[in-house]
Amino acid sequence: MSNIHQPTTDCRRGRSYLSFELPNGIQVVVASDPNRSTPAAAALAVLAGSIHEPKDRPGLAHFCEHMLLHGTIQPCYGDANFAEYIKQSGGRHNAVTTVLQTCYAFEVQSSKLEGALSRFARFFASPIFSRSYQQQELQAIDAEHSMNATNDFRRQWAILLLDANPRHPYHWTSGCSKSLQNPNLPDLHRSLESFHSSNYKSERMSLAVVGSEATQELASWVRKYFSCVPSSGTKDPGLSYLMGDSLGGGEPSFLKEDFCRQIWIVPVKEVHQLKLCWLLPWQVAHWRSKPTAYIKYLLEQEGDGSLRAALSRAGLSHNQTTTCFDYHGVASTLEFSVDLVDTKDTTVMEVGCLIFAYISMLRAKGVQRAVLEEIQELQQLSFHYPDISNSSPFDFVQDLACNLHYYPAEEVLAADHLIYRLDAEGSQSVLKLTTVNHARLSLISKDFDAFCTSTEPWYGGRFLKEDSIKDDWKTKWTDVETDEWAQIAEQQKYRFPPRNTYLPADLSMRYVPQEDVPIEMEVAEDSCRAWFKQSKVDQPKAAAAFSLYSSEMSTPKQVALAHLYCKLVQQELKAEAFQLKAAGATYQLEVGEFSGFVLQVFGFRDTLPVLARRISETLSSSRRSPSWRYLRDQQERSLKNSSRGQAYNQALNGLEELLFQRPALSDLIQATSALEEEGMCFSDLFQRFFGSGRCLVEGLIVGNLDWADAIQLLNATLGPWRDVWHQEAVLEPCDRLCNVPSPVEMLLPRSRLGRDLLTIVQLDGKNSEDRNSCSVESLCNIATSTPENEALAALLMQIWKSMFYNELRTRQFHEHCESLALQLEEPPQNIWEALSQDWLFIQERSFAFRSRKQQVTLLRSCTLQRLRDFVKNEVNNSPRLAVLLRSPRASWDRLQWSGQARILTKWELASYKNELIPSSGNSIFGKAPKNSQPPVTKDSETPAETAPVKEFAIEEGEECKVQ
Repeated sequence: MSNIHQPTTDCRRGRSYLSFELPNGIQVVVASDPNRSTPAAAALAVLAGSIHEPKDRPGLAHFCEHMLLHGTIQPCYGDANFAEYIKQSGGRHNAVTTVLQTCYAFEVQSSKLEGALSRFARFFASPIFSRSYQQQELQAIDAEHSMNATNDFRRQWAILLLDANPRHPYHWTSGCSKSLQNPNLPDLHRSLESFHSSNYKSERMSLAVVGSEATQELASWVRKYFSCVPSSGTKDPGLSYLMGDSLGGGEPSFLKEDFCRQIWIVPVKEVHQLKLCWLLPWQVAHWRSKPTAYIKYLLEQEGDGSLRAALSRAGLSHNQTTTCFDYHGVASTLEFSVDLVDTKDTTVMEVGCLIFAYISMLRAKGVQRAVLEEIQELQQLSFHYPDISNSSPFDFVQDLACNLHYYPAEEVLAADHLIYRLDAEGSQSVLKLTTVNHARLSLISKDFDAFCTSTEPWYGGRFLKEDSIKDDWKTKWTDVETDEWAQIAEQQKYRFPPRNTYLPADLSMRYVPQEDVPIEMEVAEDSCRAWFKQSKVDQPKAAAAFSLYSSEMSTPKQVALAHLYCKLVQQELKAEAFQLKAAGATYQLEVGEFSGFVLQVFGFRDTLPVLARRISETLSSSRRSPSWRYLRDQQERSLKNSSRGQAYNQALNGLEELLFQRPALSDLIQATSALEEEGMCFSDLFQRFFGSGRCLVEGLIVGNLDWADAIQLLNATLGPWRDVWHQEAVLEPCDRLCNVPSPVEMLLPRSRLGRDLLTIVQLDGKNSEDRNSCSVESLCNIATSTPENEALAALLMQIWKSMFYNELRTRQFHEHCESLALQLEEPPQNIWEALSQDWLFIQERSFAFRSRKQQVTLLRSCTLQRLRDFVKNEVNNSPRLAVLLRSPRASWDRLQWSGQARILTKWELASYKNELIPSSGNSIFGKAPKNSQPPVTKDSETPAETAPVKEFAIEEGEECKVQ
């Protein structure tokens, strides 16, 4: 069947689909994408998740996932097994076990798809389940479990599972070696084989493939390689008994008396949260009408008359989220989460009153058809013109394969997005369930540490469980729900939202020539440079990014204030942010890596100037934010949480604090806590960072727009700065900022050899509950940044990642070169990629827009000898810096190192940093000659540095080792 409901962007891209069923019952969708530079991918999802394993052996499905990919009874095709073939093809593979499904996926070069499919299929036709890999995979599962132990979401989910109906199969599922190697249970390997034979049947599998070949050719490969997957011999009527409310054989996943209660929870992170959760009927069954979309849309509103505006105005909360969970095929819930300013009883009481008054108003006034219609329109927009996070082929095939178990094949692309019919009655039934008596209340804060005496058994999360919501809260909220809601609604001026002002009116496509590189625009002001590139993206969208360099970013206090300035602006624009996201647009305002701010806007071409102008006006407005103190405290908590993150992130932060000239997290935390209200008016902050010659701007505009569109967007963005620049015109030249604060990376001296070639820094972890240690190593100051060296370094990284460099042959070497060249030639798949490809060169201030093309030329003329010379002359002599982070639960042993290294403790870091050499970045702000039209370029022109290099003679069988 080829009548799959496709988005408009797929049609413009030339992508076509075909769905069919194999004789053994596997459901298949193949997608043909004619762009051969785009990676190919495939995913197989099987209805064999953790819910199908024995409750007394949690983790068995996860263990099966790990063991499946270790060899097959029948040998794979060719001279490389699956993992080696994927790596040689510059690809990746992964598998994920959820409660309901296990999904296996891979991504490779387009030309390698058939070879990958032939090897991939064997794991489902004849896996070997070798006992020799059992201990290795148990250790891998333990490592995952240890990494998840400090994840607050995992801990809260584990606490929820303690209240699951004991007669329902829902249970904790991730597993660890302790849960899997239970001595009182049958042999683990026999249990694994039994689980696999019972659940891994072809009738319970779905397959998705994306490649550049025609759909019929892709389908022929699927039939050739997957028809041999064993079948149970019985045709399943739809597997509806494997998901949703029917999964428990008539038993609900939660009993009302166990679910509707109050839980106090001690988190790992510094947060104060209130969560209200309601259990709903299985919602995937209502995918055509999506009844929960109505209440979710209204709870997420940020503008005047919304619940969020009332909570913010009362100073109770400045951040809320609404989530509909389907818990992987077991249960559906609606959760409203509120970040509290504190955990006082009066705060919780008032927050609950505002929430239940708002929901009661929605319930009493009935479902508004105009709101439903707008939601339907927004969902249509989201489906036909996906946002900037449009998934890669690797993610796309996994979504497709999993969705084939939920939806008809013809709607597998659209079902998650579209509302096919308006169902006011269904939405009203959801509203009827969101009452006080049906709610589960969770309060989350470290403030509860003293009295939370219970511990969940899997991650060690501490909590205290109450049989019901606290009496005085429940009584008051019930009164609000029954009688008092109307008065509160009138006081808070609750109302339904107006129509979204960011819905695009013009969805036509501009015809634009494909530009090789951005062209500098003519900008009258000396303080601004901007580039424009017309990109053949398949949507009427555009994107722009601006670096706003400021001379007032040199101290921790200034950087902390800059971060707070961004948060104040984001808080002021919350109402717009929600409307933007719903209408397929967004913005980011953040402190850049190097002495300035970065503003990025994305969206539909005709509404983007409105967004840009609104942001710029807010930056320089005369308003004073009433929530500055809360945002300062939130920033301080966020910085503390970052410093106590997972071991890997802590080690990486330690490495970056050494190599980059920016304040340490500890300095930012201290500076943030010292910030005072004085000077917190937007206009004061604007003048402080951008006024009196303190600001220079560099920007890039890309997308489906012409020069007139680009100029309109640039003018909308630069409004406030133009007033400042007009004032600067009368200043003396010596008072002006002449240079951009350049990106500076600290370099380790290359002249030191022997003992000082490797430096190891020993640091203590800051998360007292984390049992993990970590090491991060960086090769520093390898070579001067040129297109040639960047290409060679990227090639070397790809070879190292493949983990077979000790047997690298010339043929494989050229495959690596071609793989990397194809990646560099790959056109942007969405507007975000179109911007990112060239924005990097502006951020780095190299302006080497032709670098990608030069690297492609270099890779296709590269030789094995050339790479050897690069390793010998540059890589081997480059200094290395490693950060070794030890868990606070483990004591330091004397470090044993077989090689030569300089070993430092945290007390020696200050003197070590003084030895480092700052790099010399490009700080010159020189404008190019003004051009009203883009210059004409010839494709035949090739820069001298990209001229092909003469090949060295290397015999086909020659091998080398990367030293």
